[in-house]
Amino acid sequence: MAYVPEYEEFKALQHEVKAQREELEFLRSLLLSEVWLDRQQTMTALDCSADTLRRLHLAGELEYRYQGDRPFYCIYSVRNYLTAKKIEKQAVDRRILSAVLAKKQEKIRPKPKVRAGSVQTHKL
Repeated sequence: MAYVPEYEEFKALQHEVKAQREELEFLRSLLLSEVWLDRQQTMTALDCSADTLRRLHLAGELEYRYQGDRPFYCIYSVRNYLTAKKIEKQAVDRRILSAVLAKKQEKIRPKPKVRAGSVQTHKL
């Protein structure tokens, strides 16, 4: 026999589904605004070294393009590569999202520039 929830429980479930849908749309908008990942973001998403990324690049495992002399990797290509490696889809999404967000945080808080020969002091 099928379970029929009470009206209040049904409304709570509707509210939860709506909240999850809004969160999903937000995450999609984050990912869709970033279609190309730089080397550092790609290494973060793949959890690999620069040498491993270079081998994948040369083997044609990832779709890429150059902007000047810097390679950028297609986010969908990285996602497909990780999915093909039998990594859970949710884990793949978390990796890519963390790579994208790490770069966005870096843009928000840029690293201070240090001049050659200067000494930095920090107040405690």
